[in-house]
Amino acid sequence: MPESPIPNAIEAVKLLASAIETLRTAGVIRSWRLTGDLGEWYVEQLYEAERATRRDQEGWDLRLPTTGERLQVKTQTYDPQNKWNYLESDLEHFDRLVVVILTGFLTLRDLYSIPVSKLRPILRLGKDKKLSYSWNDLEPWRVDLKSLPGYAALRELLKG
Repeated sequence: MPESPIPNAIEAVKLLASAIETLRTAGVIRSWRLTGDLGEWYVEQLYEAERATRRDQEGWDLRLPTTGERLQVKTQTYDPQNKWNYLESDLEHFDRLVVVILTGFLTLRDLYSIPVSKLRPILRLGKDKKLSYSWNDLEPWRVDLKSLPGYAALRELLKG
């Protein structure tokens, strides 16, 4: 008789819980928004940026120490069937939108960085009257990860 998958599932949940606690203690994740926190952490590390001191900072998530630019980070897990995301942040509160696309294993797949001035024309009003954007429209602002100051430290967590 084959072994029940339940013991393996129980062990996997324990490992996941331990990993989440380790990430929380290390300051990588700061809330229950695991995907969003991971995206912010990736951008923080890659750009050597400063995270907002409060998790609920209005309008921006990170600041570039060299230029003072305020970054709003939006993170999604890659889904070829859904390349849209909502933008509920006020465009006046940040200077640049950084879109993080994670793989199903939470490693970094793609990164886009678009100034607000270039973002305005590509935003669309969705069915539910919320502003949204498509990844396809962000292609001109795809970031070459190797060009970022923190690339070497995260290389093993980056796709490609």
